[in-house]
Amino acid sequence: MFGMMEALLSFIRRQVGLRTDSASATGSIHAKIGDLKNTVSSLANTILSTLQKPRGNPVLGSFSFSAGSGSTTVLDITGRGQLLSVWLEKYYTEGSVRVLVYIDEVLVSSGEWFFTGSRYGYPVNWLGLGDEYVQKYGQDVGSGMLNIPFKSRLRVVVSGANNSGRINWAYVLE
Repeated sequence: MFGMMEALLSFIRRQVGLRTDSASATGSIHAKIGDLKNTVSSLANTILSTLQKPRGNPVLGSFSFSAGSGSTTVLDITGRGQLLSVWLEKYYTEGSVRVLVYIDEVLVSSGEWFFTGSRYGYPVNWLGLGDEYVQKYGQDVGSGMLNIPFKSRLRVVVSGANNSGRINWAYVLE
């Protein structure tokens, strides 16, 4: 009887282990709990370190372009932040302009905006003509809000304008 109890107690000790067992995914229950604690702590630190910090005040800017002005980089900033919006405003004439938007050195939008009857245009990621076809990243479709995060660089280029107008933007840095 004592041999049987001793064997059972030995088995339980081996399975449960001591509180001082080193963390191991293949060890005793105490070791597995230690390993689980380390894994959860590591994941929490990874998630918290990748979240963007609170943002600063929005930065608004604009650039006036004219017909035949060629290709011009109108916005080029480095840092981490969020592109809030890009919108065009025509001055007097009908026409078109090409807008290229680069996020972290990747071209995310390239296309030509045609000013017909509208005075304002939202040129980033459109599917057709007019702001009713604009595909947005954000929820505020009518105002052209984008809310595209960037980690290192934001660049906006205007080219091929055959009319006069202004490109406006809003972004925020961390």
